[in-house]
Amino acid sequence: MRSTGFHLFFLFTLSLLFAGCGPVTVNPEPEIVSVQPTVPQWYENPPENTGEWLYGKGEGNTSDEAESQALENLVARLSSDLSIDYLSKVSAGKGVYRYLSHDDLQKMENILTNLPVSDYETLHNEKIAQNRYIALVRMSRHTFVKPLKREVVRRLVTIEESWLETRSSNVLKRYSMAKRAHQKMVKLLPAYLLAMSIDPFSENIRNRIEQGLPYFIRKERSLKRRLSFCVEQGSTPALKLFTDAVGSALKKEKLHVVNAWDANDHTVCITIDGHFVHKKGTRNHIVKAYVDVKVHEPYQKPMETRRYIVKGISEESGTQALEKAARALEKALRKDFPFTG
Repeated sequence: MRSTGFHLFFLFTLSLLFAGCGPVTVNPEPEIVSVQPTVPQWYENPPENTGEWLYGKGEGNTSDEAESQALENLVARLSSDLSIDYLSKVSAGKGVYRYLSHDDLQKMENILTNLPVSDYETLHNEKIAQNRYIALVRMSRHTFVKPLKREVVRRLVTIEESWLETRSSNVLKRYSMAKRAHQKMVKLLPAYLLAMSIDPFSENIRNRIEQGLPYFIRKERSLKRRLSFCVEQGSTPALKLFTDAVGSALKKEKLHVVNAWDANDHTVCITIDGHFVHKKGTRNHIVKAYVDVKVHEPYQKPMETRRYIVKGISEESGTQALEKAARALEKALRKDFPFTG
């Protein structure tokens, strides 16, 4: 019996030994499969802008960032539509677009970029993956452009009121204001046309701008034809140089210059006064001139006096430096014509 038990124990031990030496199965590492987030249809194909609504989509690491990007996209989509429409109309050169150039498109885009974006509606804002959010927003055209339209109307009213204030003024004052109104209306056009492309103005405002600009241009031209200038000669040879500079500036601006005996009710007289400082250095002469330009109706007190400080430098002589100072005055005057207003 003992022998039999021993044999059984021996066989059992061998079986365990051989079992331990058998092949070992190693489970492989699980394969990591990248799962792409499902992007909703509303983000893949956002709505097109309509006559009432503007849309924008965006994504970011947070929901706020996604919303902010969506607002930027809203403006960018609008800018793209604006560029195509604007360039075609400028090329055609019809209506008020004939007063603008391709460069004015940049002004419109700058205005658009700086418009405040508020009171928008968030249609969607979802998390589609770790640190990835997407959003869709929309905003009413009327709400978006309302501040700009208010600013356009404010500037328009200011131009119109300034013009009405000159109804009983002299020709120079009216010419000055007509020219200034013309310039201001042209500067108003980028903001006006941008607002029009987003949410049109009323017919009343459209007429006041689109008919007002040609009106001021016609007024400027007609008043310019009626206007004449008489430049009174300076009392010294030096002042005469500056008197001639004034006359030259007027003629280059295509303004009519007459002699004193040809003056009429529409003639504006210009008187020159001033003093000069001459410094002689080791290498050159420097003349600094303090010139007072006085504008007045014949035999009347000055309507306006404007001081110009100009300088001339010459290596040759003080006279040449004085002549250069006179040319500097001419250049300065051409920027300021017609002085008053």
